[in-house]
Amino acid sequence: MAETLEDRLSARLTAPAAEQVDVVVGTSADSDRAAAIVSLINEAYGYGRESKGGVLRRLTAGDARSGANRVLHLALAQCDGGTEVVGCCSSTLCTGWTPWGCGHWGLMAVRQDRTGTRTRTGGLVGSSSFHAPL
Repeated sequence: MAETLEDRLSARLTAPAAEQVDVVVGTSADSDRAAAIVSLINEAYGYGRESKGGVLRRLTAGDARSGANRVLHLALAQCDGGTEVVGCCSSTLCTGWTPWGCGHWGLMAVRQDRTGTRTRTGGLVGSSSFHAPL
């Protein structure tokens, strides 16, 4: 028997609540997390998409704050008594082939043990606010 619209809506309303995820723009202060971020990204993509040097460059770019280009947004959650990176996505304000302010979203990754916890949604909402004043 086919699922009704009411069944689908009911399932959405009873879905588990999203975990608390704080999203910040990564900076050089997060460089001690670079290896974990690389591992998270490469595991999510299934291949060596990112290197430690690439992550460190993106983290350092975040030091510029409002003028930063090609930054890495970090989704942070409480895990095992501490704060851990559970996801990340990148963004640019200028791609090089578009005018300033016409950037794009780049990679997006969620730690494998966090899939289904709405970490990705929280990451998108939080990271989009970084560019909101533009």
